[in-house]
Amino acid sequence: MKKILFVIFSISVLTLAGCKQKEVDYTKAEKEELIVKAFVSFMETSEGKATIQGKGGIVLVTATDKSWDEVKENHPVTKLDNSDITIKFGGSTSVESVAKALSVQFSPLAGNFIASHEHTGSGDAVKRTVGTESESANKIHIGFASRDFSDDENKLIGNKISGRLAYDAVVAIANLNNLINDVSKETLTNIYNGTITNFNQISGDNLDIKVYTRDTTSGTREAFFSGIGFKKAEKDNAVLVDGFMEVESNGAMLTNVKNDLNGLGYASLSSIENSGVKGLSFEGVIASTENVLNNTYQLKRPFMFVTRY
Repeated sequence: MKKILFVIFSISVLTLAGCKQKEVDYTKAEKEELIVKAFVSFMETSEGKATIQGKGGIVLVTATDKSWDEVKENHPVTKLDNSDITIKFGGSTSVESVAKALSVQFSPLAGNFIASHEHTGSGDAVKRTVGTESESANKIHIGFASRDFSDDENKLIGNKISGRLAYDAVVAIANLNNLINDVSKETLTNIYNGTITNFNQISGDNLDIKVYTRDTTSGTREAFFSGIGFKKAEKDNAVLVDGFMEVESNGAMLTNVKNDLNGLGYASLSSIENSGVKGLSFEGVIASTENVLNNTYQLKRPFMFVTRY
């Protein structure tokens, strides 16, 4: 009997040693993949959702949401020293603040990996994970988009890990000193196509309207123009009012409108808090988490993610 127990014990020790050796022997590429998969799991935990909410992302929180402690055993790579591993994040500038907050929170829970962020627009989310730049110097491990993925992008994504991170509201914005407080689909369309050119046609201010828009690769732009029913403007600048100003990020949009009494633009709800601009109601409904989740605020879009794996 003692001999049998000794054999079983010996096998157990060897098995555990083999498992430990396997963990130590992860290649750099294997670690990168496993950390990304763990990060995706973290985003769905109660802690991840709280961080997303803290940066303005809109998520449904339920009593059944699991904590990181409840799922971390499924990701043993997080117990290792990963301080020599860099995980590259990119894609939408609207999702940048959310992605950075998540990576800052998750890194010490996953062996202190290095998080590198280069957010250049939603169009690069798929392109740099599984598309034409996925094997270039611009490649990233996880990309974010502030819009639904297109049919062509979904073909490239295939069975790779992807999904919806949260919802966001797109908000028409104006200078704090402008009298305008609410806009409709029709009003916004007519401003951007040049039919309405002065604020006195809608709010009483005798000010020529200076229109700001994002570039044609922007998910915020696509969601905005789709939401107001001006789909031609999603990818075509030719249909916009003469003299419009194109900017490349939410930050640039906020800065320009903040400093321009005549300015009118649009930005992500998650980025306008304490930005110095006025967020406008849309069709009489204030942009808020509650109004997005109850579906009364209609100018909204998803925050999506895609990985290399």
